[in-house]
Amino acid sequence: GREFIDNFGSDDMEIEEDDVPPPPPQKGSTTPPLKKKPSKTRSKAKAVSTTPPLSTDKSTTPPLPATKKARQEKPAAAKPNKLGVQQEIANIVKLALKVPYKKKKITKEDYKTIMKQVVSKVYESKHVKRGDPLRPDKITEMVAVYIKQTKHKAKSQKLQDTELPEPQAV
Repeated sequence: GREFIDNFGSDDMEIEEDDVPPPPPQKGSTTPPLKKKPSKTRSKAKAVSTTPPLSTDKSTTPPLPATKKARQEKPAAAKPNKLGVQQEIANIVKLALKVPYKKKKITKEDYKTIMKQVVSKVYESKHVKRGDPLRPDKITEMVAVYIKQTKHKAKSQKLQDTELPEPQAV
């Protein structure tokens, strides 16, 4: 240790592979760490190893070759799953629809259609596809717009029903 520091920068210093400690094994790595070769140093001072001796136990299984399934799992871990994101959106929409439904401003059918439309629209938006976080305030605004549209459709449907004369029996 001290000899290395004293000789640092001198021209006659040689660094061998054994002097450099191996990198720590990466998390999730299936390859065993490399075995250390016997030291062939020319200096009289012996380097002290800080790594524990490797086990010679042969009971470990050899690393398996990468399969298509293993390769497909990596991107899926980085990308949130579809059902989880849709469930988050649905929970936000439920909260936004709760009050109008309890006050009977929308029917059960309206509730269902608004829920389906908003969840699909938000999930298919470019923001969710990019992985941006969900914005409950924006989703709530969208629900309010859909409620207004539903009320307007119901109102115009009532007007059409009252304006059309009923067919006379012959």
